[in-house]
Parts: sequence; structure tokens; C-alpha cells
Amino acid sequence: MAFKFFNIGKANEEIDNLTSSIAALTLENQSLKDNSPLIEAEAEKLKGEFSAVSGKLSQVEADLETSKQTISTLSGELKVATDKLANPSAQIQRAASVQAAAIVASAGHAAIEVVPTGNTSEKQVSRAAFAGMIPGAQSAFIKSGGRVTE
Repeated sequence: MAFKFFNIGKANEEIDNLTSSIAALTLENQSLKDNSPLIEAEAEKLKGEFSAVSGKLSQVEADLETSKQTISTLSGELKVATDKLANPSAQIQRAASVQAAAIVASAGHAAIEVVPTGNTSEKQVSRAAFAGMIPGAQSAFIKSGGRVTE
């Protein structure tokens, strides 16, 4: 780029300014070149830290999934336990019936048949067992929701 100066004094002043700018830029360039190995070393250190943090993040994500599965399992177990405790009278009644039958049997009396309650799958009998019942028992069995199976 050509400068058109009509005054030699201004041209010399511009040359001096440009020379000082070149000297400053040369010094800055040398300073940056001197810092380059330090910056590269710091970048390598940061890459190593990034790799370590990435590995830890993967492990934390895996632990999180395991924790979610554990929470899900425990929630299911809690629901089952809560359902069992929601109506303890049926469990108490069954345990009392079994205990009463054991006491009567230990006293030498005929065994008492424990009648299942509440669960319809326990109110199923085979066709042969149903045929062996007396008519009144058959009628009561059907009215109570009992089912005859093959």
C-alpha cells in the first residue's frame, strides 16, 4: 500500500510509528511463542481431567439406573406389604382357625375342617367332589360363589 505524503516530516513520523508497532508486535509474537508449550501442556492436562470426569459420569449414570431399579423393586415390595397390612383380620382369622383346629385335635376330638375365606380360587371343587356333596351343601356352595371345575 502506497502512502502519499506531501510532507517528509509526516512520512518520517509514520515510519517511526510503524517501526514501533512492528517492534511491539514482534515482542508480543515472541511472548506468545514462549507461552505455546505451557498452553499445550495445560490443554493436555485438561484433556486428561475431561476423560476422568467422563468416566465418573458414566459410572454415576449407571449407579442412577441401578438406584431407580432398586426404588422400583422396593416400591413394589412396599405395596405388597401395605396390602397385607391393610386387612389383617383375614390373616388373623385364618391363623386363629388353624390354631383352634390344632387345639381341638390335641384334645382328642375329631379334626375341624378349616373353611377358606375370601379367596374365590379356594371355592372351587371338582365335579366328582361336588357330586359327593348332599343337595343342601351343593346349593349353599353355589350360592356362596363356589365353582365346579373339571
